Amino acid sequence: MAASSAPSASPRDRIAGLDGLRAVAVLLVMADHLITTMGYGSPNGANAFVAAGYGGVCVFFVISGFLITSLLLRERRASGRIDVGNFYMRRVLRIFPVFYGYILVLVLARSTGLLHFAWIALVAPATFSRDFWGHSWVTAHFWSLSVEEQYYLFWPAMLSYLGESGALKVASTMLLAGPAIYVVVWHLGAPPLANWIVPEQFIAAGCVLALFGDRLRARVLYRALLTGWGVAFTGLLAGALILLAKGAGSTGGDLDIVALAAAACALLPFLDGCMVLSLRGGLLNWKALVWVGTLSYSLYVWQQLFFRPSGVHRLPFPFDLAAAVVAAVASSYLIERPFLRLRSRLRARVASAV
Repeated sequence: MAASSAPSASPRDRIAGLDGLRAVAVLLVMADHLITTMGYGSPNGANAFVAAGYGGVCVFFVISGFLITSLLLRERRASGRIDVGNFYMRRVLRIFPVFYGYILVLVLARSTGLLHFAWIALVAPATFSRDFWGHSWVTAHFWSLSVEEQYYLFWPAMLSYLGESGALKVASTMLLAGPAIYVVVWHLGAPPLANWIVPEQFIAAGCVLALFGDRLRARVLYRALLTGWGVAFTGLLAGALILLAKGAGSTGGDLDIVALAAAACALLPFLDGCMVLSLRGGLLNWKALVWVGTLSYSLYVWQQLFFRPSGVHRLPFPFDLAAAVVAAVASSYLIERPFLRLRSRLRARVASAV
């Protein structure tokens, strides 16, 4: 398979397979939370359901790192620079409307007595620091969004300042040396920062794919992983490693950290192979799955409100699932998509200037 057969990241065209993968990822997260709600798992316990949900989040991280870096590279190669301010504006239009719409609903529900939580529980998610502190279930899922936003605070500027070669070294170090960095930071007395490094490895894997993918595809062994059997192998390997680290019997020790780093490495060719195979069609291009993928961000944000293991006015299954889907559809069409159109116009204006 020639290197040129790999998909390119276009800011205008959707990349084959990615919406389907987003759908699979968000369905894994929702299944984890829904099963927990139904009493078959503990929200803080280590079990296979938690591992599946965590695996879905990891796939989101890799996709995010690949897409964001691909778009930044396209801008840099076209104009010779990255407009960091413009990047942040596009990011705000992508993330903030739905996110703060959810926060507003929580404020209204708390004010009217429909939900009960300490007001301070809204501070951590509202400042994208939920991965470091906060205890309310209705905002617990924002740990992953916080991780992403913290990463993208410095990544565009780093790519702009260091160039592709320097940025690749940083992302590769995060990916390959993550466990060693984790151990050092942990023993220096900063466990929260050490725990921050673990999910960042998956974002770094996507960044490495965007920066180094062409050179990887020139290698015969790597191209073998972009076949159907290769995708199945890397996907199962990543899933097994995440299950080892997050499933029943996991200890949270150094072995689990190494397993997660290896899972991030396995997801790199898995994502690449899914994109290559999706150019020829396949399940990930199924219209229903693609549609769910386009709803994935709104589903991610709103499902937590309805899949609660405790609390007043909790809907029974399957009404909680139906309510989560209805809320996500309304959020996507009434809030998310109008702002995405605005973001597209902003991106087109930048492209025209370039």
